[in-house]
Amino acid sequence: MTSRPEFTGLILAGGRASRMGRDKALLRLGGVTLLDHARDLLCHAGAAKTVILGRPDEADGLADNDPGAGPARAISSAIDGLSQDGMARFLVIPVDMPNLTPACLVDLMEAGISACYRAQPMPLFIRVKNLNEDARQARSVRDFASAIQALTIPAPPDARLFTNINTPDDFEHLSATYQAR
Repeated sequence: MTSRPEFTGLILAGGRASRMGRDKALLRLGGVTLLDHARDLLCHAGAAKTVILGRPDEADGLADNDPGAGPARAISSAIDGLSQDGMARFLVIPVDMPNLTPACLVDLMEAGISACYRAQPMPLFIRVKNLNEDARQARSVRDFASAIQALTIPAPPDARLFTNINTPDDFEHLSATYQAR
């Protein structure tokens, strides 16, 4: 078994949650907040550390330099602030995608270069030396992935991995599924 180079896990948790009506990061699923679940997920995938984007109130949080500009700008800003000289590696997940697994995250990193799943801009593995201006100005994560020339790899067959919680109905449905397990 070969070891992978270190990477930093980035959790997108700074959105307004306008469709949900409350902070998604604090929702509890199976007795654990979605934020803690995301931290655990990245830890199990091998993250050397995690950073919570848009959450300066958290010990491992980072303020959003351009509030309201969207997740692509938050990612870009975080990478600019966290990158050291040389190659930087980041694995980005949204806080509201709790069905992701460590295995599907590791699969992205196995590509060896920036990668995302086909038709899924997140999760996103980012391996860069420097961000180009197109990445810094991207308005969506999909545009950001394109700007860094992320490889798109075939998605795992279980589409439930990519379930995103956006509304109270989404959360209620997922909660029922978790209780049935």
